[in-house]
Amino acid sequence: MKILIIVTMFVTSQSVFPDENYIPGGENHWWFLGAELGSQDKTDIQAPEVENNGFQVGIKGVYSHYWTDFVADVGLGYRYDEMDDGVEVDTKAFFLELGARYRLSNRWSLGPQVQMLLGKDVSFSDVGTNSDDKSSALFLGGRIFYDFSEPEDDFMFRMGAQALTDMNIDDRKVTYLQVVAEIGWPFGSADEAVVTEKEETAPPKKQVEKIRLSLKQLGIKFKTGSSELDGKSEEILNEIASILVENSRDWTRIKISGHTDSTGGYEMNMNLSKERARSVRDVFIKNSISGKRIRAVGYGPNKPIDKAKTKEAYAINRRVELQIYGKNAGKEFLRQLNIIIKKYSRI
Repeated sequence: MKILIIVTMFVTSQSVFPDENYIPGGENHWWFLGAELGSQDKTDIQAPEVENNGFQVGIKGVYSHYWTDFVADVGLGYRYDEMDDGVEVDTKAFFLELGARYRLSNRWSLGPQVQMLLGKDVSFSDVGTNSDDKSSALFLGGRIFYDFSEPEDDFMFRMGAQALTDMNIDDRKVTYLQVVAEIGWPFGSADEAVVTEKEETAPPKKQVEKIRLSLKQLGIKFKTGSSELDGKSEEILNEIASILVENSRDWTRIKISGHTDSTGGYEMNMNLSKERARSVRDVFIKNSISGKRIRAVGYGPNKPIDKAKTKEAYAINRRVELQIYGKNAGKEFLRQLNIIIKKYSRI
């Protein structure tokens, strides 16, 4: 059985950013595992009639940094090339890639790509020819990518195409046309990792409905422009943490999501939303809850509840959400959570 408890906390943050733009998952830093497959063509400059065609396949790891308008990539991988149109040409090499793309929209990005091949022979010479061996070859081209992520996702799948041509191979012109697919995950400190236990769906009669509660009504708040908890906020969180510790077998993981309204500076409020989510996480860790079971994320203004441009809407959108997931929740666990809700609710 899955429990989803969303607790809405009052915050007083400022941000501005068009709703149609967002940083995937609310995170800037991503690790990707990927593969590329494509065709390659080699032409002998001194004898244009000698042309080889073949295929290329590669695997790689990539670090990507997302900004509002740009994405930067640094990757390292291994590639195998084979061409055999009468003359066999095989190339096995490591490669380093660098790229920068402009974000045309939430999902589409386009920009230049550089790859450096590093191997015993990356001159694409015929098998058995060693006179023109070289240990590195530079390729330059462009890439277009499409991101399949949603703002709430904890992972990202992206794919695209790239075309590259060599810049420094003597007497030959080598070109690539490739399809690229990558899957990635955001990262922070090690103890912020998401627990990846498989969640089971129980019969509808045993499911627990989603509970929504504004902790603004419970007195939970932050100091203005700060991630520091104000008033008795930490005391209330300590009581919630105590219930989580006592019933640790009733849940598997926690996700804490920070949100802001749409007025003010975007980057500042992305950071503020993350820091406020992490402040709640820190309280739980101090209460002996393992950080490996908690993930803190800042979404800034990317997921508003109310899209109106009014003070009332801004107040609703400023929040921190606490989501607790589990599959073996007992009645006692739910009863204790409800006691906290009734104890502090100011409705």
